[in-house]
Amino acid sequence: MAYIEGAYEVRPGDPVDVRCDGQPLEGAVVTRIGRMGMEVQVAHGASIELSFQITKEAITDRGRKHLEEQAQAREPVPL
Repeated sequence: MAYIEGAYEVRPGDPVDVRCDGQPLEGAVVTRIGRMGMEVQVAHGASIELSFQITKEAITDRGRKHLEEQAQAREPVPL
């Protein structure tokens, strides 16, 4: 189960609006939800898997860089 703002809880079997080049893919439903991603299947049987592992890593790296920048800004200025 995943929580998406305004949608409360999303579960396998729930419909989802999936678009390719701006065009809707008919009959799309959530087929699997995990901690780090989800899978959606469309009416003609094709499936799309989204993995958020690389997104998590980018967010972690961004936070680490921000903390490093803050730490450098607080170092004493040499006289």
